[in-house]
Amino acid sequence: MCSNILIFWKAIIFILIIGFYQNLISQNSIIFDQISTKDGLSQGDVNSIYQDNKGFMWFGTHDGLNKYNGYVFLITQKVLIVI
Repeated sequence: MCSNILIFWKAIIFILIIGFYQNLISQNSIIFDQISTKDGLSQGDVNSIYQDNKGFMWFGTHDGLNKYNGYVFLITQKVLIVI
């Protein structure tokens, strides 16, 4: 009976050590830059964000679609033609 309790506690300690070790080695540093209208974004209210396979970031706003290459924005706006 005593050996079963000892095996149980050894297993618990082993699981805890593995869990802490995995948490330590899986930490990735994330760099986040804030982008605003001062940087060229057409509007501060962003509805959707997408990154394409070429690395461009796309921001959907009420004012249009914003393509960001990491340096400047290219803004595509909807044009309404009334005849």
